[in-house]
Amino acid sequence: MKRVSNWRLRRQIQRRHLFTGLLITLAAVVLINRLYDLQVLEGKAYAEKASNTLVRTLSTPSPRGRILDRNGQVLAESRSGYNLSLLSQEVSKKELNETLDRVCQILQHNGDELAVDIPLRVNGNGELQWWGSGTAEFFTRRLGSLPERPEDALAALSITESAPSGLSLEELFVYLHMACVMDSGETTLIAAALDTALYSSLAPIAEAYPELVTVAFDDPDHPSSLHVTLSAWDAAPALSLAKVLPGEKLVPSSAFPLRWTDGPVFYDTKAVRFLQQMGLGENLTAAKTYETLRERYAITGAPERALPVLAVRVNLTLLGYQQYKPLVLARDISAATLAQAGENADKLPGIVIDPIYVRTYPEGSALAHVLGSMGLITSQQAEQYEALGYDISTDKVGRTGLELAFEKTLRGRNGKRMVEVDRLGRLTRVVSEETGAPGEDLILTIDLDLQKDTENALQYALETAQAEGHENAQVGGAVAVSVKSGEVLAIASYPDYDPNLFSQGVLSQEAWELLSPFYPSPADPAKENQDPTLPRPLVNNALAAAFPPGSIFKMITGAAALESGSISPTDTVTDYGRYTRYSNTHAPACWLWNSSRRTHGAENIISALRDSCNYYFFDVGDRMGVHPIETMARRFGFGSATGIVLPEASGTVAGEAFTRDLLEAYALNHLTGYQKSMGLGEDKSAAREAAASVVDNPSRETVFAAYEALGLPKDLSRANQLISHIRQNGWTPSKTLSAAIGQSDNTVTVLQAALYSASLASGEKVTPTLIQGEDAAFQSLGLSEGTLNVLREGMAAVTSTSYQGQAGTAYTPFLGFPLAVSGKTGTAEATDKENYGWFIAYAPADDPEIAVAVCTAQSGEASYAAKAARAMIASYLLGDPAL
Repeated sequence: MKRVSNWRLRRQIQRRHLFTGLLITLAAVVLINRLYDLQVLEGKAYAEKASNTLVRTLSTPSPRGRILDRNGQVLAESRSGYNLSLLSQEVSKKELNETLDRVCQILQHNGDELAVDIPLRVNGNGELQWWGSGTAEFFTRRLGSLPERPEDALAALSITESAPSGLSLEELFVYLHMACVMDSGETTLIAAALDTALYSSLAPIAEAYPELVTVAFDDPDHPSSLHVTLSAWDAAPALSLAKVLPGEKLVPSSAFPLRWTDGPVFYDTKAVRFLQQMGLGENLTAAKTYETLRERYAITGAPERALPVLAVRVNLTLLGYQQYKPLVLARDISAATLAQAGENADKLPGIVIDPIYVRTYPEGSALAHVLGSMGLITSQQAEQYEALGYDISTDKVGRTGLELAFEKTLRGRNGKRMVEVDRLGRLTRVVSEETGAPGEDLILTIDLDLQKDTENALQYALETAQAEGHENAQVGGAVAVSVKSGEVLAIASYPDYDPNLFSQGVLSQEAWELLSPFYPSPADPAKENQDPTLPRPLVNNALAAAFPPGSIFKMITGAAALESGSISPTDTVTDYGRYTRYSNTHAPACWLWNSSRRTHGAENIISALRDSCNYYFFDVGDRMGVHPIETMARRFGFGSATGIVLPEASGTVAGEAFTRDLLEAYALNHLTGYQKSMGLGEDKSAAREAAASVVDNPSRETVFAAYEALGLPKDLSRANQLISHIRQNGWTPSKTLSAAIGQSDNTVTVLQAALYSASLASGEKVTPTLIQGEDAAFQSLGLSEGTLNVLREGMAAVTSTSYQGQAGTAYTPFLGFPLAVSGKTGTAEATDKENYGWFIAYAPADDPEIAVAVCTAQSGEASYAAKAARAMIASYLLGDPAL
């Protein structure tokens, strides 16, 4: 092998090192030169570009699923829209107020409402005032403006209401309260929860004005249950009462928004809470609050123009650590605002336009209580919904009805879009995009055409009742179901509302008070009056309210009597008018006797249903006792929820079981209340056991034993009160008479009544369905065909003009109707109220397809409900509600 000399090898290595070094030097020169270009020559341009480019992750909304009726008609859908929002971190503090002023002027010019608010307003006289509870509106309407001090407000009202002179401030407050509250002229609870000590001062006033003033105890055993009512306005008794009644005992009323504590105060809770949130004193005036906040945020200009800017600044502050999130300034903006915001983007730093979907209800108030409403995610719900992937700052969720029940089904899955934008918020590049998905449609069993006709018929029935002297007929419900499928075809409730009001997720205080009015309880004004006949537009009176059924219940009593063998179809009972077996002085009587001192004579079960003869059902109910009636009512589903997907009341079944539950609850409350008064801890388990023993044997020995078991001292007065209540309110045979005709503690929902009618037609109890594709469940009632046929014949006689030569109680509403209808009228009595009107029916009588129920609360009689039922049947079976 040829060898290379050492010096030549070293020379080759040196050349290679030199070449490599030259390459490295050249590369270094090139890199240094490029780095110089980037950092020095082009650095400014790149820095400017970097500062002008932002990467933002956007949530791209997806439409919510539609809600459709059985025929594909749209009941709820989503349309495209835009929100105008503020990203505060993208606008300097120096520019913020000017930017907000421009935005607010654009919104105002185009009629778009600012989505943020504070409880301050400028009144017609240019003065700052608190707003939000109705107080300012009340005084603006009566005085032209809201006086700064409550004392000034009373002084001004004393002139407009011609109040007598010489009254103290509290006496004037009481007098003016009565003057304003009694404007309606209706009997009104003025004061409640009064001490016995006031009785001696109030009784002479009631004696002097017996037709105007009532002074009474709700419960003689409770000394603080004294109350005062006025039947009409009269200055003389009002003046006398004003000198006696304490201001803090007056029942709160929206008709007089002042309240008396240590003095009359008209700050509402919203204003007080606002002052606390902003770290200001609770007694600041509206004007002082405005000036303080205006200086804090360095806002200039007249109050009318400055207040919107102030509202945004305050709401930004209240966001706290979440100020990095967009603050929505306006929802679902108009096309004009959208255009102007885009055209003026260079003058509106930090203002962004976000695409949204707006929930709409094309049919307005139709089916409102079933569809429900949407709302923004509350702070209490934030953690729950954020974990599910919601954007809690902008997403809206179902709050009531089907929108809530099927939130998971209807909700669309939002997409994500990562974009680059310049400093003006303009899109420069889409970095990445993840597509969302729309929500699923929900198809109902509801027939929209029948639904509208049902709502119109119900409203007409109530308005007609009012026009004919039943002014309190303001609440009702109507339901139609398919007899054969168990599908719900229509659900109507009155009064109703338009769910489009909730589409933006927020509602003004004034609108909320109209939709959800507060009625004070006569016994405790701080608590709400739960009377279901008071109009509350948001309450579903077809499902969530239970009313006494009256005579529509009589088929229950008849079924129990026939099945138990207490009567046969041909057995007769002679109607003597008054049923005097248990009392001559307080004997219940048939409605015919009460109205005309006549009787029905001899009745069998069919004619008794035709005539709705109370005496007949008193007698058969008395023969068998209440237990079979209770059992039969529960067999038809009364006293239990129906299983529909919406919130519903269960109603109650009168009888020994329900009465015992009430008595045990009373005894438990008595015992635990005694424990509290003695400073002892509650032992609910031991107290329940003791309460049950007292109800079993309401004697002094049992009560004292219960006291001893709970570590309570013997108290004879307390014990006697408990014993007296249990003995006086236990079940008695006379209560069975009332229960047999659908009175006593019986209550049902309109939906339960419609299903009851369907069960009488089919012989099966049905668990209904509201969703197409979900089958209803049927279960045999276990009644003999003979019993069912007798009851059906009785119901057919109700609408007949000549069953055995005599017309039924509902023959008039169905005169000339081309189909045979089986039905039952009901007129339920209620203490201190007009009668409830009921009608249930199914049709055609020989092959039933539809069952209906209508309740018109405080309408006085059943005819209004029967006419509405006729319109519903005509609409569904004949295609025209007027037939």
